[in-house]
Amino acid sequence: VMMGACDVKLTVKEMNLTSAYLGNNTALYIAITMGVAFAVVMALLIVRYKDLGLIGMLTSFVNAILMLFFLQALPANTVKFSLTGVYGLCLGFAITLFANIIVFERIRKNYATGKKIPLSFKLAYKDSLWNIVDLGAVGAIASVTMYLIGFDAIKSFALPVLVGSLLSVLSALVITKGFTKWYLALNSTKANRLGLKKEKDADEE
Repeated sequence: VMMGACDVKLTVKEMNLTSAYLGNNTALYIAITMGVAFAVVMALLIVRYKDLGLIGMLTSFVNAILMLFFLQALPANTVKFSLTGVYGLCLGFAITLFANIIVFERIRKNYATGKKIPLSFKLAYKDSLWNIVDLGAVGAIASVTMYLIGFDAIKSFALPVLVGSLLSVLSALVITKGFTKWYLALNSTKANRLGLKKEKDADEE
């Protein structure tokens, strides 16, 4: 009882913060949850965009492979398998997906105003360029800032977001554009297969 009354000075020699790592069962549950979420998102893409949704799904697979490749290529222990790392991975993937949705919505808008399918695609990429670059730049700047000033858990979150932000530009303007170019060689007239509709008073261009 009297120990608390003793005049003892304590000096902190070292202090480390260790992120909480995920156990095997937790990792399995997270993998299942992410798989289900991915399937739901892909289904919604296909329902809204039809063949464009299939292109988006194919691009998403390529994005996932590229993201995992770049993350594993980083130095050991840079990206830790923690809960914040999983959140960062999901957000990074969502950024790449959103960049493609920007293009798809531009295609729908162009076609609705009377433009033909090939022209709608061409103008969509041109009109979306700076929106996609802005999206990637904002994500990259935010993630770099978090990495520089944050502790280990924040760094594990920031790195996947950074990779996803950079991939979003590559994804929408190179990968998806390449897939849509191949698609137009097969179908450049059947708007119903792309989920495209014209407005009632639209003049065809």
